[in-house]
Amino acid sequence: MPRQRLIAANWKMYKNPDQTREFFQAFLPLVADHTRDEIVVCPPYTDLHAAVEATTGSHVAIGAQDMYWKEEGAFTGEISPGMLLAAECTHVIIGHSERRQYFGETDDTVNLKLKAALEAGLTPIVCVGEVLEEREAGLTEDVLRRQCLRAFHAISAKKAGWSSLMNRSGRSEPARRQRRSLPLKLTASSEQKPPKLSVTAWPRA
Repeated sequence: MPRQRLIAANWKMYKNPDQTREFFQAFLPLVADHTRDEIVVCPPYTDLHAAVEATTGSHVAIGAQDMYWKEEGAFTGEISPGMLLAAECTHVIIGHSERRQYFGETDDTVNLKLKAALEAGLTPIVCVGEVLEEREAGLTEDVLRRQCLRAFHAISAKKAGWSSLMNRSGRSEPARRQRRSLPLKLTASSEQKPPKLSVTAWPRA
């Protein structure tokens, strides 16, 4: 049986709770009969409660846009895996290009977050991708290989469950080449559990 694909929407820094409720009121009827793909929406932290309430009883899952790898402590501004679970999140984005570009995210912190998310029972959506200069220099495969090897260091396929490689559009030739070339070994047979890990790869502008 083919693996179910993941469609994830990252809201970035948009929408307040009222706008979140309005969105789902319009959106949920449009996907009520859609079962081919797993659908995840990742709003800002302040909208998580409204999003979870609005999607209760639907097949749309709610995820967070980031998390810290510690469960608690003096880490001002951060949010833990346990807090996301308490907010009834099921997924979390890790290593988004904007986190890497603007907030100092590294392959090593992606690895720490990935381990913590899996340990907590969250489904991580791991993002990897090269910047424009790296792409134009022909370094795409080297960058993706480095990011994946470091991000997935000391993480077993059994622990992760599945790995799923996607890209932004799935239509461009560079994207198809990335899907073929990434040396991920976090795979599993169709007899195992549904996907626990998703990897998103696309060029970063």
